[in-house]
Amino acid sequence: VGLWKLGWEIFQKMSVNTVFIAGGLVDYRYLLAEYQGRVRLALKNKDKEEKAADVVAEVEEDFLEELAKSLAGLIPQIPGVKIRLVTSRAYDGWIGKEVAMRLVEKRRDIRHSIGRLRYDLLPSTQTLGVYTPEEGVWMRGKYASTPVQRVLEDEKGRSSHGLCDMNAVGCFASSFFDPGDSTDLQVPFFSIPALSRLGEVRTSENQVGVTILEIPPSGNLRESMVFGYNFKDVLGEEGRLVRAPHGSSEIQKDIVRVISERRPMSLSVLADATKHGRNELMEAATKLLAKKASDGFSGLTYYDADRTYGLSRKWFQLRARYPKLSAEDLTEEAMVAFACLHAGCKWTDMKWFRDEFPKLILRHHVQHMFGVGDFIEGTYHFLRERGEIILGGIDYANYTAQENLAAYLVSSVMLTVFEARFTAFLEANKGKTLSPEKLMAGVTDSLLSHPFIGGNHCKWVEPLGFKALATYVPELERRVVWGIHRTLAKHNLRTLDPMAVHGMVASKIFKPEAGGDLTLPSQLAVHMHHPEMGRTKTVSIRAQEVLGFSKTPVVLEANFHTELWMALHDPRKGGQRICMELGTMKVRSGFESGKLKIVDTGVGYLSVMRRKSDGRIFSTKAAFFGTEKKELDQLVAENASVLADFEKDYKK
Repeated sequence: VGLWKLGWEIFQKMSVNTVFIAGGLVDYRYLLAEYQGRVRLALKNKDKEEKAADVVAEVEEDFLEELAKSLAGLIPQIPGVKIRLVTSRAYDGWIGKEVAMRLVEKRRDIRHSIGRLRYDLLPSTQTLGVYTPEEGVWMRGKYASTPVQRVLEDEKGRSSHGLCDMNAVGCFASSFFDPGDSTDLQVPFFSIPALSRLGEVRTSENQVGVTILEIPPSGNLRESMVFGYNFKDVLGEEGRLVRAPHGSSEIQKDIVRVISERRPMSLSVLADATKHGRNELMEAATKLLAKKASDGFSGLTYYDADRTYGLSRKWFQLRARYPKLSAEDLTEEAMVAFACLHAGCKWTDMKWFRDEFPKLILRHHVQHMFGVGDFIEGTYHFLRERGEIILGGIDYANYTAQENLAAYLVSSVMLTVFEARFTAFLEANKGKTLSPEKLMAGVTDSLLSHPFIGGNHCKWVEPLGFKALATYVPELERRVVWGIHRTLAKHNLRTLDPMAVHGMVASKIFKPEAGGDLTLPSQLAVHMHHPEMGRTKTVSIRAQEVLGFSKTPVVLEANFHTELWMALHDPRKGGQRICMELGTMKVRSGFESGKLKIVDTGVGYLSVMRRKSDGRIFSTKAAFFGTEKKELDQLVAENASVLADFEKDYKK
């Protein structure tokens, strides 16, 4: 119940329009055993005149009514917001369905569907599909997307209308979002975490929390903003909510303290942890067992089966209330990332990258622009002969030209953002005399940082004895430095040391050394990776593999030309961890079309909210922004102005 209240507080703060509970309204297996126990007891005690069927029916009605009445009072409400229950035949069973039907009668804000719901997204004509599994338990799997994709594939085959425009799947306690272009489903879909402590693992359950989907004003569902909230850490720390009852002795306080940290515990382990004698502990524990639970004390229980002392689970289920996190308790770090720019490829949407990408950065107030490999197309695999290389005024089947083109595109983004932010800085300081130090600070704050790594296409020169991106880095620095001085001159500001500006720019454009790991000024650690391997049909495999390989809270990976946001919780690696799998700036390619592969085109945005107390991730928001799937003629026409500007400058 404490988790429900925490979730609903977030829903209310975020002004949601509708709350969906996608399966798992009740724990069917547990309740079925309890129901069967009540039936056996009632049949054992029935009068001879009573019919067994009547006794069972009465027990069933009382049992279901008791559950429905309890849930009607416990599930939170938000004025004006409807709750849409979608029960699962596999997870809720007949008990969950019957309870949901009774909830609809008791709560005017609750609606109920079984298995699936097609929900109209007004005022657009698009729909949201919410699905739960109908079949029995599948074999446990390592990859979170496997059961989710299976539910959606089954629905796609079953329904005469096909899948909805956006799709959500519940019951599997995972958190990920796929924009959908590159999958067989070809519609965006996401998986929903559990809002309860995880018990039995049936598939690959890992996530506890809530998800909020924000539909963009454009109505482009592939660019929806996904907010993910992590409650698993507060569950792991819930023992801190318990304190010894008023009037407890020091030994009783020690018992409550150590059990709340490491529960449950046998007497011998308790003695070792508290350094008190066994007889003293037993006497103190016996007195604690007799004390009733209160708002701060859960009550102590003794489990005969394994002879351990623990805290009352019922108290945590009903009375525990988790602390709210205010803005003062959290720190936020936002970033954008791109990969597989493939400069030199005729299928790359250079115009969108140069002209639209900076607008996204400014809109979302981002300070860091990550580049996760494959800046160039290269010439390996006979790409020139296969017609994959741009035809322009210069020879683009040339590594130097391609790295220069990549530097031009990235510098254009950095300088467009710099110009807007520096102009705002000057406007904010209008009428003031700017010292060289303050002016330099304004220039520094206005410039994006650009951490990057190479990719397999970038490294194709290395067997020939050349360093990957050896031209890209100095050319990018040159263009950015020149652009900054041009902006300063435009505003009649010539007081900065050119060497200092160059040094500042060089510090912003860098390749991490230790295997792609870096720590941002906010102390958020990020890992970048460009695995040299192919994609798979199971969408979460590569993200989970890179999360397993790395150690940082945030991971950015690419090479598969597919997009995915995913969260996994790992206590040994700092709790909640996030992976952003990045697509490409190609709209397609001959190579991929020949292998029946569709690509995700665009860039990724990620904002991470961490607790100031320990740096653990509490929430994230993520989105993928991209270009439309254009035909080659349109792409060539739009890119013509980009190539003209680059070639004019390149010839100089």
